[in-house]
Amino acid sequence: MKITIQLLRHIAEKYYDEIYKYCFNHVNSEHDAYDLTQEVFLALGSSFETIEYKYIRQWLYSTAHNIVVDYYKHKRRDTENVIPLDEALDKVESVPDTSDEISDEDNIDEEETEKYKSMILEKLTPTERRLYDEAFVRKTSYGDIAAMYGINETALRKRISRLRIKIIKIVKKLLYQ
Repeated sequence: MKITIQLLRHIAEKYYDEIYKYCFNHVNSEHDAYDLTQEVFLALGSSFETIEYKYIRQWLYSTAHNIVVDYYKHKRRDTENVIPLDEALDKVESVPDTSDEISDEDNIDEEETEKYKSMILEKLTPTERRLYDEAFVRKTSYGDIAAMYGINETALRKRISRLRIKIIKIVKKLLYQ
């Protein structure tokens, strides 16, 4: 059964609190959770004619998940620039410098870069190393990598995002602790 306009109010009354709690548990902010929940139900309003009623709960949770993921992507873009490992290692200082100017002596040379790179890659699982190699070294397209792993492109992008975050954490741990 397709969703009609009359069912939209019933769906909102039935699932609004549930979706709000889901969003709140993921963002831990009342204001942001209300905004994200509103986005879910706005999306429902624009897509309701294509959704089967028996799948509505799944659709709401799937949409809420995607909206929460987008929320964190935008939030991260606002607070952090993610760059590939090779670029990061070329730019990272070996000792934190308190001055505004960075001298050539403070930069990591090629030998140190390779040392850190191998230390970082050792901390990755074999699957993560293969993914790193395909995505960042060989620069294989996401579609081709997804086909190699037998997953869809969205799942691959999520894996690559997690890999970037893991690498950044490893770099920070190696260099600043």
